[in-house]
Amino acid sequence: MASFKFDPSKQELRKTLKEYEEIGLRRVWSLGEGGVGSGKTWEAVNERLGPDKASREPQ
Repeated sequence: MASFKFDPSKQELRKTLKEYEEIGLRRVWSLGEGGVGSGKTWEAVNERLGPDKASREPQ
């Protein structure tokens, strides 16, 4: 079961979302109705996070 965490010390979406989740959502929203696939979203998130925080390559 997933747990919900609320951090009132953070701003905007970061009160409830992790950094990578916020970046992914903003990427999808920025493209509008055209949409984007999960692979492209994953790439954009990892580019934005940089090499220290990026997730591993998908297997």
